[in-house]
Amino acid sequence: MVKTKTTAMIMASAMMLALMGCGESAGADSTEGISITSENIPAENVTESPSATDTNPSEEKTASDSNAPEDSIVDFDGKKVSVLDDLDSIMGTLGEPSSKSNDAISTFYSFGDGKIECCASTIDGKEAPITLSVKTDEIKTSKGIGIGNTIDDVTASYGEPTEDNIDEEAKAKGFFLHIGYYDFGDYTLAFKYDEDGKVTSYWYINDENDSKM
Repeated sequence: MVKTKTTAMIMASAMMLALMGCGESAGADSTEGISITSENIPAENVTESPSATDTNPSEEKTASDSNAPEDSIVDFDGKKVSVLDDLDSIMGTLGEPSSKSNDAISTFYSFGDGKIECCASTIDGKEAPITLSVKTDEIKTSKGIGIGNTIDDVTASYGEPTEDNIDEEAKAKGFFLHIGYYDFGDYTLAFKYDEDGKVTSYWYINDENDSKM
Protein backbone atom coordinates (compact mmCIF):
# COMPACT_ATOMS: atom_id res chain seq x y z
CA MET A 1 0.00 0.00 0.00
CA VAL A 2 1.15 3.57 -0.64
CA LYS A 3 1.88 5.46 2.57
CA THR A 4 -0.76 8.11 3.24
CA LYS A 5 1.67 11.06 3.21
CA THR A 6 3.41 9.86 0.06
CA THR A 7 0.04 9.24 -1.60
CA ALA A 8 -1.08 12.81 -0.93
CA MET A 9 2.21 14.20 -2.21
CA ILE A 10 2.13 12.11 -5.37
CA MET A 11 -1.49 12.98 -6.11
CA ALA A 12 -0.97 16.68 -5.46
CA SER A 13 2.26 16.90 -7.44
CA ALA A 14 1.01 14.60 -10.19
CA MET A 15 -2.12 16.67 -10.72
CA MET A 16 -0.12 19.89 -10.82
CA LEU A 17 2.78 18.47 -12.82
CA ALA A 18 0.47 16.53 -15.11
CA LEU A 19 -1.13 19.79 -16.15
CA MET A 20 1.88 22.08 -16.07
CA GLY A 21 4.83 19.89 -16.82
CA CYS A 22 5.75 16.54 -15.32
CA GLY A 23 3.23 13.98 -16.48
CA GLU A 24 1.48 16.18 -19.05
CA SER A 25 2.27 19.64 -20.37
CA ALA A 26 -0.45 22.25 -20.16
CA GLY A 27 -2.69 22.16 -23.19
CA ALA A 28 -6.21 23.19 -24.06
CA ASP A 29 -7.38 22.47 -20.51
CA SER A 30 -7.10 25.35 -18.06
CA THR A 31 -6.47 25.25 -14.31
CA GLU A 32 -6.96 28.93 -13.68
CA GLY A 33 -8.35 29.53 -10.22
CA ILE A 34 -7.78 25.95 -9.06
CA SER A 35 -5.59 25.47 -6.02
CA ILE A 36 -4.13 21.96 -5.88
CA THR A 37 -2.47 20.89 -2.64
CA SER A 38 -2.31 17.69 -0.64
CA GLU A 39 -4.66 19.24 1.90
CA ASN A 40 -7.55 19.83 -0.52
CA ILE A 41 -7.72 16.38 -2.09
CA PRO A 42 -11.08 15.04 -0.86
CA ALA A 43 -10.47 11.76 0.98
CA GLU A 44 -13.78 10.34 -0.25
CA ASN A 45 -12.56 10.61 -3.83
CA VAL A 46 -9.59 8.34 -3.21
CA THR A 47 -9.93 4.57 -3.23
CA GLU A 48 -7.16 2.16 -2.41
CA SER A 49 -6.62 -1.49 -3.22
CA PRO A 50 -3.64 -3.83 -2.73
CA SER A 51 -0.44 -2.71 -4.43
CA ALA A 52 -0.09 -3.71 -8.05
CA THR A 53 3.07 -5.54 -7.02
CA ASP A 54 0.89 -7.92 -5.00
CA THR A 55 -1.27 -8.85 -7.97
CA ASN A 56 1.33 -8.78 -10.73
CA PRO A 57 4.31 -10.90 -9.59
CA SER A 58 5.32 -11.54 -13.21
CA GLU A 59 6.35 -7.88 -13.58
CA GLU A 60 9.79 -8.66 -12.08
CA LYS A 61 11.16 -9.84 -15.43
CA THR A 62 13.45 -7.34 -17.13
CA ALA A 63 13.80 -5.93 -20.61
CA SER A 64 17.04 -6.33 -22.56
CA ASP A 65 17.82 -2.57 -22.70
CA SER A 66 17.23 -1.82 -19.03
CA ASN A 67 17.51 -3.42 -15.61
CA ALA A 68 14.10 -1.98 -14.73
CA PRO A 69 10.92 -4.07 -14.39
CA GLU A 70 9.20 -4.90 -17.67
CA ASP A 71 6.12 -2.78 -17.09
CA SER A 72 8.15 0.35 -16.33
CA ILE A 73 9.65 0.21 -19.82
CA VAL A 74 8.72 2.67 -22.57
CA ASP A 75 9.57 1.21 -25.99
CA PHE A 76 10.04 4.01 -28.52
CA ASP A 77 10.94 2.65 -31.95
CA GLY A 78 12.90 -0.18 -30.36
CA LYS A 79 14.65 2.11 -27.88
CA LYS A 80 13.74 0.98 -24.36
CA VAL A 81 13.93 3.31 -21.39
CA SER A 82 12.47 3.44 -17.89
CA VAL A 83 11.79 6.21 -15.40
CA LEU A 84 13.89 4.09 -13.03
CA ASP A 85 16.97 4.57 -15.24
CA ASP A 86 19.28 7.48 -14.53
CA LEU A 87 18.90 10.54 -16.72
CA ASP A 88 22.17 9.91 -18.58
CA SER A 89 20.93 6.45 -19.61
CA ILE A 90 17.59 7.84 -20.81
CA MET A 91 19.30 10.59 -22.81
CA GLY A 92 21.87 8.18 -24.19
CA THR A 93 19.17 5.79 -25.40
CA LEU A 94 16.69 8.33 -26.80
CA GLY A 95 19.30 10.69 -28.20
CA GLU A 96 19.20 14.46 -28.48
CA PRO A 97 15.92 15.98 -27.22
CA SER A 98 13.76 17.61 -29.89
CA SER A 99 13.00 20.40 -27.40
CA LYS A 100 13.81 21.46 -23.85
CA SER A 101 12.07 23.79 -21.43
CA ASN A 102 12.30 24.74 -17.77
CA ASP A 103 10.22 25.93 -14.89
CA ALA A 104 11.27 26.90 -11.37
CA ILE A 105 12.15 23.36 -10.27
CA SER A 106 12.15 21.08 -13.31
CA THR A 107 13.50 20.61 -16.81
CA PHE A 108 11.33 19.01 -19.49
CA TYR A 109 13.06 17.01 -22.21
CA SER A 110 10.89 16.19 -25.23
CA PHE A 111 11.77 13.39 -27.64
CA GLY A 112 10.35 12.37 -31.00
CA ASP A 113 8.68 15.74 -31.55
CA GLY A 114 6.77 15.51 -28.30
CA LYS A 115 5.84 11.83 -28.31
CA ILE A 116 7.78 11.24 -25.09
CA GLU A 117 8.64 13.73 -22.36
CA CYS A 118 10.98 13.27 -19.42
CA CYS A 119 10.60 15.62 -16.49
CA ALA A 120 13.77 15.89 -14.39
CA SER A 121 14.75 17.78 -11.27
CA THR A 122 17.90 18.11 -9.20
CA ILE A 123 17.94 15.40 -6.53
CA ASP A 124 20.86 15.15 -4.10
CA GLY A 125 22.89 17.49 -6.30
CA LYS A 126 22.28 15.58 -9.55
CA GLU A 127 19.58 15.90 -12.20
CA ALA A 128 17.31 12.86 -12.03
CA PRO A 129 14.10 11.71 -13.77
CA ILE A 130 10.81 12.31 -11.94
CA THR A 131 8.32 11.28 -14.63
CA LEU A 132 8.40 9.73 -18.08
CA SER A 133 5.29 10.61 -20.08
CA VAL A 134 3.79 9.16 -23.23
CA LYS A 135 1.81 11.57 -25.42
CA THR A 136 1.11 9.50 -28.54
CA ASP A 137 -1.13 6.54 -29.31
CA GLU A 138 1.78 4.96 -31.17
CA ILE A 139 3.40 3.82 -27.91
CA LYS A 140 1.77 1.24 -25.66
CA THR A 141 2.56 -0.12 -22.20
CA SER A 142 3.95 -3.65 -21.93
CA LYS A 143 0.34 -4.82 -21.58
CA GLY A 144 -0.78 -3.11 -24.79
CA ILE A 145 -2.53 -0.13 -23.20
CA GLY A 146 -2.25 3.34 -24.67
CA ILE A 147 -4.00 6.60 -25.47
CA GLY A 148 -7.53 5.89 -26.67
CA ASN A 149 -8.06 2.78 -24.56
CA THR A 150 -10.90 2.81 -22.02
CA ILE A 151 -10.95 2.45 -18.26
CA ASP A 152 -12.34 -1.05 -18.79
CA ASP A 153 -9.35 -1.89 -20.98
CA VAL A 154 -6.95 -0.64 -18.31
CA THR A 155 -8.76 -2.54 -15.56
CA ALA A 156 -8.79 -5.75 -17.61
CA SER A 157 -5.00 -5.47 -18.03
CA TYR A 158 -3.92 -4.05 -14.67
CA GLY A 159 -6.77 -4.76 -12.27
CA GLU A 160 -8.29 -2.17 -9.98
CA PRO A 161 -6.11 0.92 -9.46
CA THR A 162 -4.19 1.38 -6.24
CA GLU A 163 -5.73 4.84 -6.13
CA ASP A 164 -8.42 6.47 -8.24
CA ASN A 165 -9.16 10.17 -8.07
CA ILE A 166 -11.72 12.45 -9.67
CA ASP A 167 -10.98 15.93 -8.39
CA GLU A 168 -14.28 17.47 -7.38
CA GLU A 169 -12.85 20.97 -6.85
CA ALA A 170 -11.55 21.01 -10.41
CA LYS A 171 -14.84 19.56 -11.67
CA ALA A 172 -16.80 22.31 -9.94
CA LYS A 173 -14.73 24.87 -11.84
CA GLY A 174 -15.44 23.23 -15.17
CA PHE A 175 -12.23 21.26 -15.46
CA PHE A 176 -12.36 17.45 -15.53
CA LEU A 177 -9.46 15.64 -13.87
CA HIS A 178 -9.55 11.87 -13.43
CA ILE A 179 -6.34 9.95 -12.76
CA GLY A 180 -5.89 6.29 -11.89
CA TYR A 181 -2.66 5.23 -10.17
CA TYR A 182 -1.03 1.79 -10.14
CA ASP A 183 1.67 1.39 -7.49
CA PHE A 184 4.44 -1.07 -8.36
CA GLY A 185 6.64 -0.30 -5.38
CA ASP A 186 9.55 1.64 -6.90
CA TYR A 187 7.42 3.36 -9.50
CA THR A 188 3.82 4.33 -10.18
CA LEU A 189 1.98 4.13 -13.50
CA ALA A 190 -0.68 6.84 -13.88
CA PHE A 191 -3.46 7.03 -16.47
CA LYS A 192 -5.36 10.26 -17.13
CA TYR A 193 -8.92 9.84 -18.45
CA ASP A 194 -11.38 12.13 -20.18
CA GLU A 195 -15.07 12.35 -19.30
CA ASP A 196 -15.80 9.45 -21.64
CA GLY A 197 -13.44 7.24 -19.69
CA LYS A 198 -10.73 7.09 -22.36
CA VAL A 199 -7.00 7.40 -21.72
CA THR A 200 -5.70 10.79 -22.87
CA SER A 201 -2.16 10.38 -21.55
CA TYR A 202 -0.16 8.23 -19.19
CA TRP A 203 3.11 8.53 -17.33
CA TYR A 204 5.49 6.71 -15.04
CA ILE A 205 6.61 8.23 -11.73
CA ASN A 206 9.93 7.42 -10.08
CA ASP A 207 8.58 7.24 -6.54
CA GLU A 208 11.91 7.63 -4.75
CA ASN A 209 12.90 10.71 -6.73
CA ASP A 210 9.38 12.15 -6.51
CA SER A 211 9.41 11.77 -2.71
CA LYS A 212 12.54 13.94 -2.55
CA MET A 213 10.97 16.83 -4.45
